[in-house]
Amino acid sequence: MRLQRLPTPDSRQGRAHLPVTPGLRDWSAQLPTQDKEAFEAAAGALLEELGYARVVPRPRPEVLEHAGRIRHLLAEDPRARD
Repeated sequence: MRLQRLPTPDSRQGRAHLPVTPGLRDWSAQLPTQDKEAFEAAAGALLEELGYARVVPRPRPEVLEHAGRIRHLLAEDPRARD
């Protein structure tokens, strides 16, 4: 599974400094469905806790497994703790 590469800060034309404004930016509308599924496999419980609706309520098992492997690698990498 490959995730779409995010734009570099200079390619966003200075929009990163905008304050958080409800409805201004809809990240889920800007992500391909495959990337939404991967993100929700990793952060779905937190999204629900914060009151966000999930686009993919039940990610596929292989996507959940991939998210779990990434969490495991991050937990073992000492640089991830800094």
